[in-house]
Amino acid sequence: MPPRTSCKRPAPKCARGESSSTPLDHPSIIECLEDSDALKKFNTYFATRAVQISRPVDLNSLANTLQFKYLDKFSDRGWLDCLQIRGPCYDNLVWTFYSNAKLKHDPNTHLVQFITSSVMGQEITISVKSLSTFLSITNKGDEHHNGPYNTSLTRPNVYVGNDMDLHDRIIHLISTWIVAPTNKYFDFCHTDYWMWHCFRTNHPLNLASIIFLNLLEIVRLPLSRKKTLRYSTFLSHIFRTLKINVSIDLDRTINSFIDISTVHSCNWKLDDKRNWVRKFDRQSSAAQALTIPPVASQTPNAPRSPHEAYPALLALSSLCITCLLKVINGPSLQVDACFNALTTHFNDHYNQLDECINELASRFPCHRMITTSLLG
Repeated sequence: MPPRTSCKRPAPKCARGESSSTPLDHPSIIECLEDSDALKKFNTYFATRAVQISRPVDLNSLANTLQFKYLDKFSDRGWLDCLQIRGPCYDNLVWTFYSNAKLKHDPNTHLVQFITSSVMGQEITISVKSLSTFLSITNKGDEHHNGPYNTSLTRPNVYVGNDMDLHDRIIHLISTWIVAPTNKYFDFCHTDYWMWHCFRTNHPLNLASIIFLNLLEIVRLPLSRKKTLRYSTFLSHIFRTLKINVSIDLDRTINSFIDISTVHSCNWKLDDKRNWVRKFDRQSSAAQALTIPPVASQTPNAPRSPHEAYPALLALSSLCITCLLKVINGPSLQVDACFNALTTHFNDHYNQLDECINELASRFPCHRMITTSLLG
């Protein structure tokens, strides 16, 4: 499995791609926070949360070596420039962007119009339209980041993505590493199925809207510590576009891409005929493990070695084991399916409860003040 591209701070040891300083040790944090209350909010709710960078696509590898069959669809939708953004990332500035972020609502509909924040004293306004401009993507297509999909795509709860078709696997990686970054690269969520379904059915998606809705989810629930701070790559690109003084912050270089090395790590290789084949086929290997080797026929007068004294008994034993495994396998799969369904049901309700609690808590300023003082 390819290495992850998110980091958490502070930590005793730093993984590849992480900075060694704690957030409050760097002057870029102090420059971005207006007063002691803003500093306390940042320290309580944001300083220890993961900041996640994207893993851009290597267009040359996908086009020439892999011959990625969905490449034309990405080009037609105007996504290619956005998917290749790979400049350095500024984690401290991203932290403060989220800490200073506020939602602006339409006074008539009460719907969120845009997100405002400040970084290094400069105001930033994020909307679907501005994201379209900043990231060079079209503001067209379905604005929802979720929807109904073909149920034939559904995979088990603990499904390993390495068993997917190669081109569908690349779609999944683009979804989980760029479009809607997550730490669970093998688990499938509704957003992944939705995007996979849309590319298979040629249903247009609005990438700017998807990114905005994911940003909105993080800003709307600042008390939820399990929410990863996404889009460090895109936000850092926006900071540079707005000519914000990013030189004051430590930068984190992107050194992992969706390229041929990623394809190899996802259970694929080029054979002698330059065709992409699986390195390891789980189904065929499992079937081979259950295959009973044939017993060679022996003539009555043929000499036998001591190791061939009981060939019939060995064959019978193997046959019994195979039958036993088949008998056990059916109920075992049913138990696994029930357990997975129960786990999914529990996780969904837990996430809903967590969001409700956080949203309720955010309506009580006094509660936030008490919580901040206790945690601080």
